Amino acid sequence: MRTRLMGGVIGLALAALVLGDLGPNTTGTSFWGGSSAQAQDEAQPTKVPVLVLWRGSVDDENLLGEPPAVIGTQQELSDLWHNWKLAGEIPQIDFHEVLVVVQTTRGGRLNLQVRHTNGALDLLALATRDLRPGFRYVIGVIPRAGLKTIGDQELPAVPEGK
Repeated sequence: MRTRLMGGVIGLALAALVLGDLGPNTTGTSFWGGSSAQAQDEAQPTKVPVLVLWRGSVDDENLLGEPPAVIGTQQELSDLWHNWKLAGEIPQIDFHEVLVVVQTTRGGRLNLQVRHTNGALDLLALATRDLRPGFRYVIGVIPRAGLKTIGDQELPAVPEGK
């Protein structure tokens, strides 16, 4: 074990000698080919808080259909709730202030991470690979402020009236 570790350290040291400094060089480009100034200008993703989260399982996979990734009206949420035959009352959401995001999987467990970069919404659903009958879902409520797009599509407009 110690020999393998020392061999790895020596290999890294030799690579550094052959390749030179792995950091930015005098021309402003990094070892990986990007400009160090360019890397500083690129915006970093910002975590979007999930205010409320529902998760569950539906036994009948045929009910899944093609759910939207983002819901922008009470009617869309009601339709989804009814189509999936979810238990309980349909939550009343103020879509002037928030959006609802939806992700599904056939895996056994599903976790949701939401972030944005300059208003571009990014949903990251992490699922286990143990496929089971039916589907699992997460439905989250997120603040609408500052969000503009998901993928190359505009987010749902703020509903009229209040």
